[in-house]
Amino acid sequence: MSTLKKIFPNTRAISPIFATLSLLVIVIVLFVPIFNWSTNMTVQVEDDLKTTGVASTESIVIEEVSLNLDQSYCVIYVRNIGSTTVSITNVLIEKSTIVKTYQLGLGELAITNPETSEPMDCATRGELLSIRIDDLKGLSLVRDQLYTVKVYTENGVGEEFPLAL
Repeated sequence: MSTLKKIFPNTRAISPIFATLSLLVIVIVLFVPIFNWSTNMTVQVEDDLKTTGVASTESIVIEEVSLNLDQSYCVIYVRNIGSTTVSITNVLIEKSTIVKTYQLGLGELAITNPETSEPMDCATRGELLSIRIDDLKGLSLVRDQLYTVKVYTENGVGEEFPLAL
């Protein structure tokens, strides 16, 4: 008698039905984690596309900045040139390595309609906003210095305006 017959005296294999069911269980067990992973990836990509889509249709331009040596305030005129409504949240004024940040949430910005002086929360396409900063937080204005004014929306879309006094 051969060694294999001693080890496996019963030569019958498992039934075809049981073999099929076993393969089906193995495939399902392997499929579930792959399905969960791919579903989560799809949701994440979809969320990223929604955020990117809003940011790509949001666009602003700084038309004018009123910042003078004899003033203790700054007025910035911003127009919405994108296809979505924008809300301004932050303004930065840079002078070489000095950066001053002004935030709407802290009450440091007054945003109004320049024609009516009415407060505005947001601007639709084509609308002009007037942003007034009353306290420049000790920003020392120096003649013949280059300043950069940056305005940002709530989605992080920004615009820069270089200014020499």
